[in-house]
Amino acid sequence: MEVIEAIRTRRSIRRYVKKAVPREVILGLLEAANLAPTATNRQPWAFVVVNRFYLDQISELLSKAFTERVSTATEDSMRAAIKDLPIPVERGEEKLAGLGRFYRTLGDA
Repeated sequence: MEVIEAIRTRRSIRRYVKKAVPREVILGLLEAANLAPTATNRQPWAFVVVNRFYLDQISELLSKAFTERVSTATEDSMRAAIKDLPIPVERGEEKLAGLGRFYRTLGDA
C-alpha cells in the first residue's frame, strides 16, 4: 500500500471487538514500529503492550476515582465544568451521564 493510499483510506475506530489480538500480530507491529526512522537514529520510543486484565483493573480504578470525585462536587458545578467538553453521549443522554459512562468503560477502548 502506498503512503498516500493509507492516508486517504484511514479511519477512526470508536468501538473495538472483544477479541484478543494474536501475539504474532503484536510482535509484527512492534517490529515494524522499531524500523521507523528517527532523527539521527536516536529511537527515543518505548512500547507498552497492555492486555485485557490490566485494562479491567485500570477501568475499575477510574470508576472508583470518578465516583470519589463526583461525590465531593455538586451536580451544578460538574455540569458547569463539563459544558464545553466534547463528551460523547448516547441519544437523549446528558453530558454528565456520558462522562460517567466514558470513565467506566474507557470510552469503549
